Amino acid sequence: MNKTVFHRLKANDDYRHVIAAGFLVVLGFVFLLGISSFSRNVLVFIGFCGLAVFAYRFVKTTKPITIATNSICLGKGVVGFKSIWLKAWEIRKIELIYEKKIEDQPVARLKSGVVQTYSNYYLIYLKQGELLKFDNSYDDNLKVHIRGWCEVNQVEVNLEIEKLTDVSTEDLFE
Repeated sequence: MNKTVFHRLKANDDYRHVIAAGFLVVLGFVFLLGISSFSRNVLVFIGFCGLAVFAYRFVKTTKPITIATNSICLGKGVVGFKSIWLKAWEIRKIELIYEKKIEDQPVARLKSGVVQTYSNYYLIYLKQGELLKFDNSYDDNLKVHIRGWCEVNQVEVNLEIEKLTDVSTEDLFE
């Protein structure tokens, strides 16, 4: 694996940052044409363009993951508000967990009383004892690339863990 691979969300049609920036620029043009004094027009237009740049940079929801030769980068919004570069020697183990949670909820008593929720997420165990968790909402090739990256860098990997959680909330409401 001698190249850098980028992974995006499965729902890659989420372009809220582009829509917000475009809306602010159009609104700036409307104010540019609508206000009678030219100096105010320019100031308002520059203000809206500044807001558009801000919206484009900080309202992004694409949350990229980058896999390089000896490191993995979890982009902004994956595990927090800043990107994290993890070197291969910092990672102890990577797991992909498919979780099925069964809850007994009084709201669902008319049907069967049981609500099932499904989620799958990655757990990255660091050698310092920290644990990073993020949802598996990325493209399908991420699993393949993580498996290959772990083999090359001798990192323990398990991408087939199934977990069944039975949560009973009956005692809370009686």
